[in-house]
Amino acid sequence: MYVIVEGIDGCGKDSHAQALYDFLESEGQNPLLVAEPYEMTETGKLLRKYLREHTNPEALFGLFIANRFDLQHEVIKPALDEGRPVISVRGFPSTLVYQQDKYGLEYLFRTHQYMPVFPTHVAILDVDVSTAMKRIHERGEVKEVFEKEDFLKKCRRRYLDPDLQYGNRPLITGINNMHLFQPVETAPIKVKVISTAGPREEAAKHLREFISR
Repeated sequence: MYVIVEGIDGCGKDSHAQALYDFLESEGQNPLLVAEPYEMTETGKLLRKYLREHTNPEALFGLFIANRFDLQHEVIKPALDEGRPVISVRGFPSTLVYQQDKYGLEYLFRTHQYMPVFPTHVAILDVDVSTAMKRIHERGEVKEVFEKEDFLKKCRRRYLDPDLQYGNRPLITGINNMHLFQPVETAPIKVKVISTAGPREEAAKHLREFISR
C-alpha cells in the first residue's frame, strides 16, 4: 500500500499523515512516512531553497520531478518491496495541480508515465482557503512561493472541479487512471476527497476507512 496525502497548503496533510502513520504502527504494520520535497537528496535541498527564496522558477519543475524519482527509487520502492505500507505527504498530484499553468495537464501526466512506483491511494484533503491561510499564518513560517491566497484558491478548484479536463477525463478521473500510462499493467489508483474543515478525528476516521478498501 502506497498512500499519497494531498491538498492545498494548510489543509492538514502533515498532521493527518502522521496520525495515519501512528495508526498503522499501532496495528504492527511497520509503516514508512515520507514527504515531498524529500530533503535528504541534493535535488531536495536545492528545491527547498528555491521555494523559500522565490528564485529560479524555471528550475522548479525539473527539480520536483527529479526529487520525486529519487525518493521513489531510493526510499519508497525498497520499502514497498519489503511489504511496508508507505505514506507520502504530497506526490505527483501536486505537480498536476500546481504546475499546469505553464505545462498543461497532458504533458504533466505524460512526464510521470515512468515513475518507479505508482500509489495505490490518493487522499485529497480539502478545506476552505481562508481556514488554510489562517493555519499557515499560525505556523509562523516564511511563506513559500505557492502559499499565496489567490493561488491557493485556484489550486483548490483544480483539486476538486470535475470540469478540469485531461483530454476528455476530469482531473481526479485522470489520476485514477494513471495506471493506463504505465509500461506494465497495474490496478487503478483509488482517489477520495476528505474534508478537514470539521473535527480532526472525523477526517482521520475517513482517511483510515479509505485506505482499508
